[in-house]
Amino acid sequence: MKLRLHIVLPLVILLAGLYLRVVDTPILAEMRLKVFDTMLRLQPREYDPDLPVRIVDIDNESLERLGQWPWPRTLVAELVLRLTEAGADGFIFEPFVDFGMMAERFGQSHCLVGSFVDCRDLTFRNEERVKEDVERTFTALENCRGAILAVGNHLPPNIPPEMLDLYYGRLLPRLAKGAE
Repeated sequence: MKLRLHIVLPLVILLAGLYLRVVDTPILAEMRLKVFDTMLRLQPREYDPDLPVRIVDIDNESLERLGQWPWPRTLVAELVLRLTEAGADGFIFEPFVDFGMMAERFGQSHCLVGSFVDCRDLTFRNEERVKEDVERTFTALENCRGAILAVGNHLPPNIPPEMLDLYYGRLLPRLAKGAE
């Protein structure tokens, strides 16, 4: 029985696609992200002024006026203070912002998202630093109204599993203790 091309070709393409999805190499992951970025550039979401979330981005004019990022702690604190006065309910911080100072100044009145833990320390197996930073995070949050723990804006896929085990092994018991 002779197989026809119109049956075999789609089957081969389907199997190849399934294989590539299962394997998911870094090259494919990067290609997928580039396609997603291109789609967002070609058809961005429309601005909706009724949404309660605002993203404060640092533009080129601000960099020219105030200097290269990262800015001094005092300048970042002034920015957060102005956002507080403008009605912001919470803040998301990247690792280069002094999370301790932000927790101290704004933690009793605002919800914070962040921590001292940096995904680079997880990625490069800096075990002692990760342990210290988890403890520093919980100490800083003791008097805060609320917080969402975050490591940068994500946990990248190249973090070694033993470092994730270390991180969650330090983090989860502290969260369970706080829930009691």
